[in-house]
Amino acid sequence: MKTLKTLMLAGLAGLALNSEALAQTKLLITGSTAYRGATHTAIRNIFDTTPTPVSYAYAGTSFTSAGKAIFVGKVAGNDVIIKTSWSGSVGGVQTVSQGLTVDFLTDATTVSPAGTTGAATGGDLQVPDVAMSDTFQAATPFKSPVLTFTTVGVVPFKWVASKDAALSIPLLNNITPQLAQVLFQNGELKLNAFTGVPTDSAYKVYAIGRDPDSGTRLTAFAESGVGVDATVLQYQPTASGGAVSSQVPWPATTVNGIGFSTGNAGYGSGGTLAGVMGNTSLAGIGGVYVTYLSTGDAGTAITAGAKEIAYNGVTYSATALAEGQYTFWSYEHLMYKSSLSGVKLSTATALANQLINTDATVKLSTMHVSRLSDGGNVTP
Repeated sequence: MKTLKTLMLAGLAGLALNSEALAQTKLLITGSTAYRGATHTAIRNIFDTTPTPVSYAYAGTSFTSAGKAIFVGKVAGNDVIIKTSWSGSVGGVQTVSQGLTVDFLTDATTVSPAGTTGAATGGDLQVPDVAMSDTFQAATPFKSPVLTFTTVGVVPFKWVASKDAALSIPLLNNITPQLAQVLFQNGELKLNAFTGVPTDSAYKVYAIGRDPDSGTRLTAFAESGVGVDATVLQYQPTASGGAVSSQVPWPATTVNGIGFSTGNAGYGSGGTLAGVMGNTSLAGIGGVYVTYLSTGDAGTAITAGAKEIAYNGVTYSATALAEGQYTFWSYEHLMYKSSLSGVKLSTATALANQLINTDATVKLSTMHVSRLSDGGNVTP
């Protein structure tokens, strides 16, 4: 009898544990690398603080720039696990709308209330529920099925020139839409087109940038008139010891099942691209690089030695952005299929509201201008 009772109790305990696991809701988020910092902060802030705070972990050493993270706790009293895996805005729209899998951190990842660093890079292939996107779905190639979205904030971007521009080319300080169009269509321009100094024609400015999954790329090309569907020429540098020694047009590649021709691809991460901009290149290739980055990744690039340049004669500032003088920005959207329901939907809604009211990079309430589409006219 004692053995039977023990077995029954063990079975009931196992059933209770299994029921608890079944009751735990998982919300899987992908998309915008430019907005991962604000989104990670907002996710952490929507969890209940009692009876226990959220426990979490992330890949790498930086919470705000981590490519993947996991959060475990309660949201509005519900047991919830939220996982993130950032793939780029366009890639996020594709994976959510078309039901493609993304690699997330596993459930077994060690978490803690202080945040565990250096989590393993993945191992859990799942279809995401939510995409954070810097772009409207209509601007992407993945227009159907139509996703439900909430606009949660504004995401500004910057143009950046590589290290030698900061060291020795003070007049490389601005890019116009026409310069951006010619630069990215051809892959290179003589430096004097940017500086107005005839002798600078001996040097070149080269295009470098993100892959087609990137909302940062789409926004840059929409805003500057390059074109969201344009085939461009971007370079892939080879660097060591902080210096670029050679480069090739970015090799042809396939991203989420779509093939892209030589030169038309680029870096999958804004953080990686930001680090590359801290290399010298004049001695190795006779020129410097110009690219587009989120303000967070631009800060990383500038810390590494790169240089922010003005867009159309205007340098980024919060005031210039809010009043409409600086137009290199887009809206941030939280997107999901209309079938999302229950605790998943309520958790996604809580996240959207947290961003709108508190944690957005730039809150909608601070803007005195608006636009109706990516790269569209900015009006009061």
